[in-house]
Amino acid sequence: MTIPTTPDSKSLTDTPTVINKKFLNALETPSREEGRQIHWDAQLKGFGIRVNPSGSIVFVVQYRTRAVGAKTQTLTIGKYGSPWSPDAARAEARAVLEQVHRGGDPIAERRSREADEQAAVASESHHDFDAFADRYIEKHVKANGLRSLKDVEGTFNRDLRPFFKGRSVREITKQDCKDMRAAVGDRSHSAANKAHKWLNASFMWGIEHDGLDANPMFGLRKPIADESSNRC
Repeated sequence: MTIPTTPDSKSLTDTPTVINKKFLNALETPSREEGRQIHWDAQLKGFGIRVNPSGSIVFVVQYRTRAVGAKTQTLTIGKYGSPWSPDAARAEARAVLEQVHRGGDPIAERRSREADEQAAVASESHHDFDAFADRYIEKHVKANGLRSLKDVEGTFNRDLRPFFKGRSVREITKQDCKDMRAAVGDRSHSAANKAHKWLNASFMWGIEHDGLDANPMFGLRKPIADESSNRC
């Protein structure tokens, strides 16, 4: 019978064999000239291994979806070794084939999950406070030639970045803002007012231009009243 192979792999035999530890441990590593080779399992059709010239052994499973004109696809399960023993890999291959039987496409679904995970990571990185601060300064303060650039950069670098380090700008709460102002105010009343001013301004810019949904500074008054307003 004809054993399916990937384009750059060679099947060593037309007779499948039981893939177990004894068989795998006795395999010889193919030379670079021979290229990677493939063996198919006698117990589960579509389940096999790729033996690479590097010496690694990789469990794979081949399948064809139920779509009209669908081509055979090869899904990589993992390298031989913890956690992928022959039995564990065969069980995973069986689950993949059952998924295909129910009308699924494991490779397409894996790619979709990976894309979602990458998008989540990118989103998390995008909303990191430091990244947000960089965009606010570059895209608003510098881009518009504001004379307050030095003051803004100083406030962010001295007070805001250290306090919100590692935080997502989307997760900052009103209480976080109060805590920041109190911490800065212990050092300097004027610095606390500046931190209040520029954090609020950056959040307002973020809502308008950077995808923020809310400004946690909304409704908060300047933390330290001007000295002139306290004079009789």
